[in-house]
Amino acid sequence: MERKPRKYWPSGNSSFVTTLPNNWVKDYAKEFSEKEIMVTQIGETLLFTPKKNPPAEKPLPIEMKPSDASRAYYSIISAYIQDYSEVCLVEKGYSRSFLDKIMLIQNKLPGATIQPKSEGEYKVTFVTEPEPIPTILDKMYGHYKQIYEKNKDLFTGLDEKENINTKFNFVQYTEEEVDKMGFLLKRLFTRVFNTVLFDPTILETTGLSKGKDTDYSVVSKSVAYSVVASNLERITDIQVGIFRTLKDIALDEKGRKSLGIHKDYGFDDYYNAAHQMVTDAYQSKDNLKLLLKVLNSEDRQDGDVCYREGYIDSKQRRQALKLAEESQSLSSLEGSIWANTGLATNIAEAWINMRDLE
Repeated sequence: MERKPRKYWPSGNSSFVTTLPNNWVKDYAKEFSEKEIMVTQIGETLLFTPKKNPPAEKPLPIEMKPSDASRAYYSIISAYIQDYSEVCLVEKGYSRSFLDKIMLIQNKLPGATIQPKSEGEYKVTFVTEPEPIPTILDKMYGHYKQIYEKNKDLFTGLDEKENINTKFNFVQYTEEEVDKMGFLLKRLFTRVFNTVLFDPTILETTGLSKGKDTDYSVVSKSVAYSVVASNLERITDIQVGIFRTLKDIALDEKGRKSLGIHKDYGFDDYYNAAHQMVTDAYQSKDNLKLLLKVLNSEDRQDGDVCYREGYIDSKQRRQALKLAEESQSLSSLEGSIWANTGLATNIAEAWINMRDLE
């Protein structure tokens, strides 16, 4: 990086001119479009880049070899995240099971479609429009709450008319929807970084900026948003695990008793406290008092027991750990519930990093 002071002088009544480094012009002149450059203002900083027409995107070729199925499968997912619009799959050896797995990508990635192109070739197209990133996050959080409510019901048992498998299908489907939104967000984050300098409207369509004045510093917000998204995905995954564990424990009266329900502090209270911390963390983006409450609960220690001040005190955590000693399933349940509190802290830290930009 070379930094040198450069003079500027008036040109007419309302403009100023300056010179460009000779080496920079020589090195990049071949990329200029009609000897034009792009000038981008980011606060008090001016960014000069060659103006060039984006090249026509060619389909990304990916070979489908039965011996290397995973590589092709995840290459397609990677192409989606990198904001490719089209992939060309070429069979290098037939495998029905592999082809069936590839077809599942249509349900995994929003906007993905797979169609036969010719014998031995398939066209994968990705068609996604920019959406407000905060809105997608709100949907992910809403899905988390839906699974939380299903888990909460299991602590007190099932109604005779209820079907546990129907409940579990709902929980799994909801978690899959969150994963799909996570992939969409990763694709949008890539699009923001790749296009913002020559198409600032991407900031408005993705909800990162509002109004006519473009503030490029908000691009950094997408980093914080990506942290929130990844933690919401993880929290939702954990909820599915909690459902599986509760399904095995809470379907009979003996199992429900082992959860310590209706005692001084049972697993249902413990679960609700962890959920409250997640809720406060997500809703604290524009509430500094709530944000500090979540962050102040981090890494509290009482002897050999960690706790979350304001949500789970040391006595309550000890009670939960004592209950967990009764079986491996209860120990797994305790660990899963406690993991939610750590992820809640991650979300709050992302919000506080975003506030530093304002």
